[in-house]
Amino acid sequence: MRKTGLQIPKMKRMLKLYSIRAFPRNSPPREVAWAVFWGVWIGVMPTIGIAIPLTLLVCWLFKIPKAPGVAASFVAIPPTLFSFFYPLGYWIGQVLLDPVAVDINLLDEVKSISYQNIGVKLSMLINQASPHLLAFLIGMLIVASITATIFWFVAYYVVQQKRKLQRSISKNPM
Repeated sequence: MRKTGLQIPKMKRMLKLYSIRAFPRNSPPREVAWAVFWGVWIGVMPTIGIAIPLTLLVCWLFKIPKAPGVAASFVAIPPTLFSFFYPLGYWIGQVLLDPVAVDINLLDEVKSISYQNIGVKLSMLINQASPHLLAFLIGMLIVASITATIFWFVAYYVVQQKRKLQRSISKNPM
């Protein structure tokens, strides 16, 4: 199949159209900041695997730009999640809730699971782990909210400064 001269400009036009839709140039700083807030908040929360679709959904529901939100959700990649955000969230949750220490050897318990006792073993593990899971989730709510708020202010400031720079350049072209 041979490409004609009309297909290339059409492809360029389509790419430009989609880039304008994805990265709106004239979005108000508040909208961009809120998109970044929700992207970071959803990314930091334990939503591995569904953070991007959730961010797109929230941005669509609030009618805010999607690209800044999706890009911001990448602040929480596995190295930052597992080495910083999750341990910090669990630590904060432990400080706030002080869950009872569990004396359990998880590996031995998992090895001892059989078809006959799977219900009992899983129920026991869930009952003993639930206070720690609650501490983790509450801590993550706090960490995600603080991190997203910081990023909201940074995004708002950066977009506002970019708009000022664009206005000054358009008023004083060289």
